[in-house]
Amino acid sequence: MYRYLLLIVGVICVGNIAAASETPIDIFDKTPKFKDAKVESGIAARVLADKQYVLKFRDMESGVLATEGVRSVSIIKLGYNIPDFAKKGEKLWEVRILLDGEELRSIIWINPTTAKVRFVSGPWEEEADKK
Repeated sequence: MYRYLLLIVGVICVGNIAAASETPIDIFDKTPKFKDAKVESGIAARVLADKQYVLKFRDMESGVLATEGVRSVSIIKLGYNIPDFAKKGEKLWEVRILLDGEELRSIIWINPTTAKVRFVSGPWEEEADKK
C-alpha cells in the first residue's frame, strides 16, 4: 500500500514541476510534438503562452484574473500568410486562455519553429476601446 502511495505522490510532484518549470517535463503531455523546433511540445507552448500573456497584462489596468488560465492547447494549420510570423500551410500551436466558467479570454498562436507569439484576440481590445 505504501508503495502505491509513494508512486501517486511522486506522480503529483513531477506533474507540478512540469507545470511550473521553464523547461517543462513532457511525460504527461499527450499533444503531438514538433521535432527540432524551439517549442516542441504542448507543455512548452502552454508555459510560453502563459508567460507572454502575463507580460502583456503587466502594464494594463485590469491585470490577469485569478480564475483564468490556459485550458486548451492544440495544433492548427494556418490558411493565410502573416508577415514576420508564419506562412500559409504552416502548423502552429493555438493556446486558449479561459475563465473557470469556460468563457474565452484570449487566443494565442505560437510558431513552433521560431517561438514567435501572436495574440489573436483578448480583453486588451476592450481596454483599447475605452480610451
